[in-house]
Amino acid sequence: MQHKLGTSDMDIEKLSAILDLTAQQLDQFSEIERQYNHLLDEMFGFEGDRKQMWKAVRNLMKDKEAQISKLLNTNQQQLYCELKQHQQQQRKQAH
Repeated sequence: MQHKLGTSDMDIEKLSAILDLTAQQLDQFSEIERQYNHLLDEMFGFEGDRKQMWKAVRNLMKDKEAQISKLLNTNQQQLYCELKQHQQQQRKQAH
């Protein structure tokens, strides 16, 4: 099952261009995306308490955002935050 959370719904190449990521940052960002997408896919296959699962997903997403923040410089962090807020607004308007 594919999930719809996180930055995976934003094209990494587009994100790289907007944030002006270095090759090393892009590699690290892509690796973080792969790791967390794998973990999220495993969580969405969970057949237990859904409330607990969503709590774990939220915690995992916070951890992911912290990892991404560590690899960005101050200007990139600000742009990334603005992009995430814009995505959230678009999601709310779509529902």
